[in-house]
Amino acid sequence: MEASVRNLDRWMDLLPSQIQRRVPIIYLAIPGSHNSMSYAIGPTSTASSDGNVVVQVCNIIRSDYTYRWFKDQEDDVLGQLKGGARYFDLRICRVKIPQNLCAFYFCHGFVSVAIQDPLLTIARYLQHHTRELVILDFQHFYDFVSDDHLILQQYLDRIFGDLIIGPKDSKLSDLTLQRAYSLQKQVIVIYRHKCCCEHFWDGKFWPNPWANTTGINKLQNFLDQSTRDRPANCGYITQCILTPSFEFVGEK
Repeated sequence: MEASVRNLDRWMDLLPSQIQRRVPIIYLAIPGSHNSMSYAIGPTSTASSDGNVVVQVCNIIRSDYTYRWFKDQEDDVLGQLKGGARYFDLRICRVKIPQNLCAFYFCHGFVSVAIQDPLLTIARYLQHHTRELVILDFQHFYDFVSDDHLILQQYLDRIFGDLIIGPKDSKLSDLTLQRAYSLQKQVIVIYRHKCCCEHFWDGKFWPNPWANTTGINKLQNFLDQSTRDRPANCGYITQCILTPSFEFVGEK
């Protein structure tokens, strides 16, 4: 166990072989990050369409301050991987750029970073860490049209391709790390929108209930109840976070 603590960049590989063989990944405590790609948000970032009107007005008045509410990570994606994160919460917006083209960016209230470099970084990391597995949870899509989903799904397919573990490869209740190793697959893609890729997972297989509270006791009670009631044969995203409202922030 001490070796695992010292080597967070390959903690899955260092798990006892009995756990790798017998415990489905949906019953491993897999660390992840919230709004994983928000690390690139800064004082010059532009507001994205997932922010409400109040936030956008505050950004106009105090852009040097408002962005800090939405930057949930300091480490970039490589730093998060090296720190042991294997689950990534991803929110994407469609941004219009010059020459009437559109590009996809990660966002959280503000536009963060274009999707290409972080995703390629994950792919390169997995090439050098062949016994690690990551979960990419595409949670929200802003200003998307139907064709954008097809373009994004095809792009993900090009980057991760044969590394993706889909529903046809294994039931989640049977998917252990050893099973993933035998398949030579390392990526689970959860796509919470209508999807044409049969090897992506529908969000219903990975429920992620949200407490949406500023109260610690309410959050604790919510987590206790929801983990007791979780589906037995599905993944489960435990959101151990408080969610400050605008009023809450204003009071502090």
